[in-house]
This record gives sequence, C-alpha cells and structure tokens, in this order.
Amino acid sequence: MLAPAQPPASGRCARLDLPRPRPDHLSPLATPPSYPPRGKPLPGAPPARPRLRNSASASAGAVADAPRPSLKLALRDHAARALFWTGRTAAARRPRQHLVAVTFHRVLPRGQIAEYPFPGLCVTPDELGWFLAQFAPAYECLPFGEAAARHREGRSRRPLLAITFDDGALDNVEHAAPVLEAAGVRATFFLPVEAIERREALWHDELGFAVQALPPPDAATPDHPGSARTAVARAKAMPAAERRRWIDALRTAAPQAEVPAWASLMSWEDARALRDAGHEIGSHSMSHDILTGCSDAALHREIADSKRDLETRLGPIESFCYPNGDHDARCHRELAAAGYRQACTTAWGDNPPGTPPFVYRRFDMDAARVRSRHGALSPALLAWRMSRWFRGPR
Repeated sequence: MLAPAQPPASGRCARLDLPRPRPDHLSPLATPPSYPPRGKPLPGAPPARPRLRNSASASAGAVADAPRPSLKLALRDHAARALFWTGRTAAARRPRQHLVAVTFHRVLPRGQIAEYPFPGLCVTPDELGWFLAQFAPAYECLPFGEAAARHREGRSRRPLLAITFDDGALDNVEHAAPVLEAAGVRATFFLPVEAIERREALWHDELGFAVQALPPPDAATPDHPGSARTAVARAKAMPAAERRRWIDALRTAAPQAEVPAWASLMSWEDARALRDAGHEIGSHSMSHDILTGCSDAALHREIADSKRDLETRLGPIESFCYPNGDHDARCHRELAAAGYRQACTTAWGDNPPGTPPFVYRRFDMDAARVRSRHGALSPALLAWRMSRWFRGPR
C-alpha cells in the first residue's frame, strides 16, 4: 500500500509564488478583462443554456446542470489571459513596421443573424463597436489603401491597422457606418460591381437561403446539398455556368426561398455616401466569381472592367479584394496592368515590411471566437488570436 502524502512541515499546503501582472506596461489593446461577480449576467453574453433534465432521474423530477465548459476551453482562456496579462500579445509587441488588416462582412441585429445562412460572417452593431474600441487605442486605424501606402513608405509612429468590409451588404450602410462614425474610424468597403448594378444577391446568399428552405434530407432526396456551408464549398469547385444551373435548380426545388430585403446589397447612392464620408471604395470583382478558374478574358472583365465601372461612378479605385481569397500570378499581372496599387487576400496573418502589394493578409473577425467559455467578449482572446502565439483553427 502506498503511504499517504505528507503535508509540509509548516502544516500548510505549498503555495506557488507567481509574479504579479504588470498592467502598467501593456498597450490599450492588452487591458486586462474584468469579470462581474460570480452568478451575475455578463454584458453581451448569449442567453444562458437551460438546465437539462437528467434521463436517469427524470422520473423523480430531478434536474441536472447543463454540461460545464470543456477543459480545453478553460485551458484556452487561461493561456490567453496569461499571455495578455504579461503583455506578450500586446499590440505594442508587434513590430511597428507590420501592417494588420481585419475583415468584416455583415453587421446585423442578432435576430437577423439567426436567420442568415452564414452566421460566422456576421457581427452585431454592438460587437463591431467592441472590436473598434479594442483597436482604436492600440493602432492607427485607416482604410486599406491609406494603410498600405504608409506601410510601403515605412512612415508610421504607431502600429497600422486597416479595417475592411467585403461584399457590399446593405447592412454595412445601415448598421456598420453609424458605428464607424461614432468611433471616428474610416474603413474600406469592397463592392461586387455586377450584383450592385443589377440589385441582385451574391450567389452564395442565393444558395444559402435556398438550402435553408429545402425539406430536411431523407432517402427520397439523395442529392440534398446538406448544410449551407457544405453547399457553398461544393459550389466553389464548379465552373461558373454549372454553379448557376445548380443554384437555379435548388431555388426551383424551394420556391419559397427568397433573399430577404435586409440581406440585400447597397446601392450606388449608398456607395457614394460612404465615399463622401471619407471611407474607401475598392473592387470585389465584377461577379464575385472564383478568379483562379476564370479564362483570361473573364479574368480581365472581373479585374479591369470592375475598376473601370467603379471609377465611372465613384472616382479613383486603387484597392482590390479577391473573392474567396483565391488568386494566382495571372491575377497579379492583371491587377498591375489595370492600375491597382494593392490587393488583399483571406490568408490569416499580418504583413511585414516588403509584403508584395497584391498579397496582403488579413485577420477575419468572428465574435463567437473571441468569447470566453462564459460567453463574454474577451480582449485577451482577441489579442491572442491576432498574435504570433496563435496556432489554432483560423
């Protein structure tokens, strides 16, 4: 039999003497998070999960607590806070010559996010305000074109951060623009020219709402596309004409499927209002097609013609954003020939000095991924995900 462990001679349990955090040397982004007293609701937290009835004791009416957050999430949160409190993920630790760019898509009220097929592309207005409140004290926040120009010239006293919005959604005007104005921040809005001209939804929104309206899959529907995300991944691998036929067939199978008005795109008048407010307008191609699968003629139309059409309506256009992030050397040559000065991808990371002008990386902002295991938006998790310490899924 093993002898029981003996307590220390003092009779007390051993204690680890850890160094106290030194918040005085942290940047504003790395301000330690505060938590309300145990049991109090967290600001912005989702509704608490209901208490689940334990099947083993249901007959007696006993109720079991909902499952606790996993050990993995607890370890994640504690590691992020440790890096945060010690300043290792502070914006001030990032080399000043690096350019950080962040991506947003839709800004919607929570009720509309619940109806949207791709909630991971959405933040609420309050969440957008929270992100800006984290960025503004720590970075010099600029539209992408201005930030890229300063990055190339190496003239910045503070870390640079470019704020971008992809897809030209109407909610960018209705919900994002007022939040940006209140924060005193300017951004870049990348517009898909053809969809805005025709006042049509982008193909992935058409597909997503159609899939949501289909009956659940069963033996009678072996070709059911599955979830909206699965369907989009499948559609991306198709040539444009085949993708269009498949989406039309799904919409025929779900005739009640409509893209609601709140999920539509902005108008040219909206785009001019954003430009007049000091924001940058960039091209997100003509039709939001996957550019690496385009013929040379189609690629020229997506890149050069979209710039020409935007400049006819809105003035000089210098920035481009690749739909789905797909690009290759042909795209870079076409961008240079058309007169663009910079382009951004969906690749994760920041941009050191000497980054080629047509391959700027960005951090995609997903509020769900920066909430702690208790549901609160966490500055520590945001700083960790944007740091060199982050190794998890993007």
